[in-house]
Amino acid sequence: MNNTAPTLSKPATLFPAAQRAYAPDLAAVQPLTGIRAGRSDLRAAINSMQPTGNTNITIGVAWGLAALTNTEPMSGAAPKGSEDIVKAMIVLTDGDNTQNRINGASNYDPDKIDPRTRAACTTTKTAGITVVTIRVVEGNADLLKDCASRPTDRSDPFYRNGEALYHDVQNPADLTPIFQSLANQVLATRLTH
Repeated sequence: MNNTAPTLSKPATLFPAAQRAYAPDLAAVQPLTGIRAGRSDLRAAINSMQPTGNTNITIGVAWGLAALTNTEPMSGAAPKGSEDIVKAMIVLTDGDNTQNRINGASNYDPDKIDPRTRAACTTTKTAGITVVTIRVVEGNADLLKDCASRPTDRSDPFYRNGEALYHDVQNPADLTPIFQSLANQVLATRLTH
């Protein structure tokens, strides 16, 4: 997996539309809700999402990467290395990878699905994006730990002396303090620089 800008003459670089043969229940891509739209709009967008029973962590990471880099198909992000910009992605899942649009694998075949997730996470971290992973009740803990960044630079807002930015949540009510802590880390950095 890479972050190559899409080019019409190079089909391998294009972002695929839903491939109904492999994933007939794949939800349509939704537009991003801007942070300035307000909390109620963001909550409404989240609350309108409905699970279909399958998980594909790779697609979430790939679209997160697209949203946080300044290449097409979403080119609104600040360039890598922009001053006073913290680029971070939170990967949250409540299950194992169970569906893969590339080979139609389902019923969790880690040899077919998990390597693509690892590649997506590596590409994201190489792009200068901090990856925080959260496992809620179920999911492949080793995969999510591997996916998480391990900040060693003390100036990093998420500094953890090389520990993975991974959270194992067994009670969904514990998500609120985790998200609050992550927000506070970013805000503290922005206020001190």
